Amino acid sequence: MTLATGLPESLVEFLRQPVAVPEDRVEAQDFVRRTDVRELYRGTLGTPRADEMLALCAELFAELNPNRASLLALFCGSWVEGGASPRIAFAAVLEALGRALAVVRPYCADEDVEDDEEAQAAAGLARAQLDSLTPAQSLQVDSAHAAVDLLVLPLMTMLMRSRENHRDFLASGELLRDIDAMVKSNTTLPFDNLHFLDHAAALTYDDELVVVLPTTRTGLVVSAQGINCNFHAFSLLQPLLAAHGERLGLQVTAPVAADEVPREDSAQYLWLQAFAFEKGELVNSLAWAWGEAPLRSNSRKHGHCVLIALDTEEGVSRSWSGFADRLHDAHQPSVELVRFLSAEEVAAYLD
Repeated sequence: MTLATGLPESLVEFLRQPVAVPEDRVEAQDFVRRTDVRELYRGTLGTPRADEMLALCAELFAELNPNRASLLALFCGSWVEGGASPRIAFAAVLEALGRALAVVRPYCADEDVEDDEEAQAAAGLARAQLDSLTPAQSLQVDSAHAAVDLLVLPLMTMLMRSRENHRDFLASGELLRDIDAMVKSNTTLPFDNLHFLDHAAALTYDDELVVVLPTTRTGLVVSAQGINCNFHAFSLLQPLLAAHGERLGLQVTAPVAADEVPREDSAQYLWLQAFAFEKGELVNSLAWAWGEAPLRSNSRKHGHCVLIALDTEEGVSRSWSGFADRLHDAHQPSVELVRFLSAEEVAAYLD
């Protein structure tokens, strides 16, 4: 039977069930085998009804326990992968993640830390609390812990398909701090998938990244989308500069295609931030664009994020590996030329 909401009654009843004993927990592989789930999926995937179902599911998340919320979120992610809107259920699924993390947060700490009495005390308290849980409490914590890793999957599907979702994700400050802490400073209750969201938070989408070449007094504006970090940006920008070397005044003999970003790469320029130059002169050769940092973390000038590619023998020995990896099948990082800078604009960015 289907409710007036459009969702099968049997599915809604299942989702609303409490998780009071271990047998109440349901694994993802068992959930997708349910007849009502299979029939709903087959009847809506790739159709306009998928968006309608996402909207109805989004209304349910607030009342579901973490186990059921993670299963429903996985279903929603499948609709999105099939072409449904990544926006409709994103906020509801992100809130479900926040609730699950709130359950496990008191038990997450770093037991491997050294020479930090405060951190050691926190780890001791977290471990003591975890060890003192009753069976019923342990079930809730274990359910929330498993739900977090499952919720990451549909969230990544939605994040990688929507800049608006990524913008909203970056606006959830406290949640981002929790994710970062539970990824980097948590050995008592570690996660398998949560690090993907930490990486997603570092992505940069910039429609007008400015790149200046002081040696030739040229530059360009590029669209930089889905960039992992500065190292990733360098790997994408260097072949783009080579491809337009003649226009940029560069001595380039064989432009390199950027179809496949090399896993191992090295700097062809000394990559600096905007404040390295003043009044047209280099004043701080140590104002590096730090490789591991997000691209958007670089200093801004005249309202734009700026990278300076200085052609010099000094300080260009940096190399890196693995920073260009894609986070998801739908993660499509790119840099594309928007336009070349005028001489006046180059002077202004170096002023």
